[in-house]
Amino acid sequence: METKYNKEDLPFLSVLPEKHQENDNENGNGRLKQSYYNFFFDAENDTGDFLLFNSLSGGFAKVPAANVEVVRRILDDPNGFDCNSPDKKQLFETAKKGGYIVKENVDEKAVLKMMSMLGRYSTEQFHLVILPTMACNFACNYCFQQEDTGIMSLEMQQALVKWVETRLKVANQFQVGWFGGEPLLGYKCIDYLTGEFKRLCDKYDVEYSAAISTNGYLMDEKVIDRVQDWNLRHIQVTLDGPPDIHNTSRLLKNSTAGTYDVLVDHLVKLYEKHPDFVVMLRVNVSEESIKHVPRFFDNLPEVIRQKAHMYMAEIYQCSSFLSADPTENPSEKATPVKNLTGHAMRKKMTEMNLMGAKYRKKFPCSEDQGRYERYQMLPRAGYCQAQYANQFVIGPHGGISKCPVSYQNELKIGQLHSDGTATFNLQKMAMWMGGDFFERKSCSKCKMLPTCMGGCTSATLKYPETAGCAAPIKEKEVTPLLAMLHREGLYGCG
Repeated sequence: METKYNKEDLPFLSVLPEKHQENDNENGNGRLKQSYYNFFFDAENDTGDFLLFNSLSGGFAKVPAANVEVVRRILDDPNGFDCNSPDKKQLFETAKKGGYIVKENVDEKAVLKMMSMLGRYSTEQFHLVILPTMACNFACNYCFQQEDTGIMSLEMQQALVKWVETRLKVANQFQVGWFGGEPLLGYKCIDYLTGEFKRLCDKYDVEYSAAISTNGYLMDEKVIDRVQDWNLRHIQVTLDGPPDIHNTSRLLKNSTAGTYDVLVDHLVKLYEKHPDFVVMLRVNVSEESIKHVPRFFDNLPEVIRQKAHMYMAEIYQCSSFLSADPTENPSEKATPVKNLTGHAMRKKMTEMNLMGAKYRKKFPCSEDQGRYERYQMLPRAGYCQAQYANQFVIGPHGGISKCPVSYQNELKIGQLHSDGTATFNLQKMAMWMGGDFFERKSCSKCKMLPTCMGGCTSATLKYPETAGCAAPIKEKEVTPLLAMLHREGLYGCG
């Protein structure tokens, strides 16, 4: 039994270092118990193998059929288990290493809460989502953004640089996400601010990186040539299916001309210039358009299909997560996800995402080949950056929010001023940061809390009348989903 997790991805494991655990043994407190956050289930591969997943450690192991009962005994009674052979001892040690059995006196929920607080309130990493403009050259028929044609003024840019400098004095990393509207309409703003941010990061010895979400239409050779100068780690571009589908939903303003061919051409040219660059290819889908996704995959240029990280995103996905009954409207039509619970639409999205991952898996083009990133179930301090104290969204007029899709409403938390200072509404800040999901009855009992941390705060705040779960993966969906992903070779065990 091998267990898969990466300590670099799980820094909270040091909360209970091995040395401390050894001292517990010396003090007579070395009894063990099964972790509350275990999932032990049939691998559904016709061999009798089982899978063992722990949402708190991120450990994931395949248990061969011959060892299933031995591992079950270890989990059920770790203190009474007799390690009377090298093989049994190895299984026992692996169970401890993977976090499947833990010290009896360890309060796992308290560890999780401490990990969340350490991560969410750390000042080491400073993250900004910057909206150079809310204007857009597209008129997508499902866009949530409101019309605003202003570009961030030079005065506001200079104020932002002053404010950022105060934050970088205590940070080790500075990450920027360019968003909008269409951020590339603010090309000069991005270029100026990037230069200033890099200057400040050099001054204070802070690591700088950035990413951008763009519709891709303005991603011409001038932008492609700036990818490295802007320290971009990745670019997210949206294609909503094959040309006939995409060109009905993602249109230029005041034009009936299609945009699909232009975007694809820009992506191909990007790969020609930067062969190893990371492109996140988002495909927005509805109940009607999702059936066209296989045709979309088949018709993509090979270089995009080979290298892009493709994933589906349901239009208006936040509200769809909030179902009072996550098992309503089950569907048995989608294969191989027929055993998953949840809405028929979300099951179909899983099937399509699986298809996209299979396309990537065909090509030995990167170190993460076969890794199904959309469903990596690793523990985290918060659901997303909106739950972190040192993360903010800055609008073109200096408004401060926590979430880019909740920027233009009453959930704003502050304002950046022309002198480089910022004021905050603590009551609004508390709405984002103060909600204690550990005290919610449904969250507190949920074994997926370490990977979800209460789910989407934006969805919860925008739809307070809905008492449902805002998590992207429900507890009932975990075991069939992991079994399926492992069976397809897309979620390995080490």
